[in-house]
Amino acid sequence: MDLLFGDGIALAFWLNGTDSAGCCVFKGGPFTESRYFGEGIGIAVRRGNDTLRLALNWGLFRLWEKGQFTDLCCATSRSARSDVSDGTTGMRSIRAAAINAALVIGSLTVFLLICEFIVFRFILLASDVPANDFVNDLVRYRPNQIGIWRVRNEIAAPYAINAQGWNSGAGDYVLERKPGIAAWR
Repeated sequence: MDLLFGDGIALAFWLNGTDSAGCCVFKGGPFTESRYFGEGIGIAVRRGNDTLRLALNWGLFRLWEKGQFTDLCCATSRSARSDVSDGTTGMRSIRAAAINAALVIGSLTVFLLICEFIVFRFILLASDVPANDFVNDLVRYRPNQIGIWRVRNEIAAPYAINAQGWNSGAGDYVLERKPGIAAWR
């Protein structure tokens, strides 16, 4: 047999199966004239199995919306034909990649905004860390700071750094404190 004209979907399964033993390939364009081949593909589902029927209809509808239904039906015939190329496959891939990248960037942006303005402000509060200063060869806290030092969700200790750089609730010391160990007699 030199030529066979038949149902492209059934032939695609046969050509790509083991029964054909790689004997044949598709030639020419896909013929889709409804006068000869009907209105499309049918899937048989057991009567009363509405869940499966609705799931298949939904899946086929989603493929149709995305413009992939024709690709799915004709993928085997296109892959077997090397003489036909419409040039839109590359553009479709680039468009799909750009849409996916935009969705990923948008999702990450929304996630980070939720973290910044809700989670880290009301749920997981950050600790206020007093800034250090180097005065007279001594590391002290930078003067006039207040905040809350947090350790996990267990400890929330308020601090108040006075004008002399010490953590003291007493305010400023009248006499300058000298760091070190004092000897008492």
